[in-house]
Amino acid sequence: MSSKEAILSRLRGAATPMAHAPHGWQPWRGEDDGARRERFLAGISASHAEILTVKEAHLARDLAAWLDGEAITHLACGQGGRWQADVATACAGRSVLTPAGEFAGWKDELFDACQAGITHCAGAIADTGTLVLLPDGGEPRTLSLVPPC
Repeated sequence: MSSKEAILSRLRGAATPMAHAPHGWQPWRGEDDGARRERFLAGISASHAEILTVKEAHLARDLAAWLDGEAITHLACGQGGRWQADVATACAGRSVLTPAGEFAGWKDELFDACQAGITHCAGAIADTGTLVLLPDGGEPRTLSLVPPC
């Protein structure tokens, strides 16, 4: 009997798998926006994320100050998103990689020089502290995976 036949024979002779009991977990819906925000912040903080809370009117100023404080001079920045103009303002005077064309053309700069990557998120899941990204050609997934920050 071959190894494959022996494995299949054991599988055929195994007892029928037991049905799993229902998990009982229900998604958390939250009472209001404030409660959902606090739940999200607790979840993402548990994953060791650094949170910078800013007012929309001060996004460019506060992001630039944070980049200065972290001594970030070279970063990758995705294209699109609601706050693209503010992000561009915050990144002024820094070397900014904007991914375009074939990955091979900008891969080395992303891996070797970029200290941070800025991407936009489509949403967040309060229950788990998860950000929802929608990668595309102007904002590939590598921007949030490769740079150390």
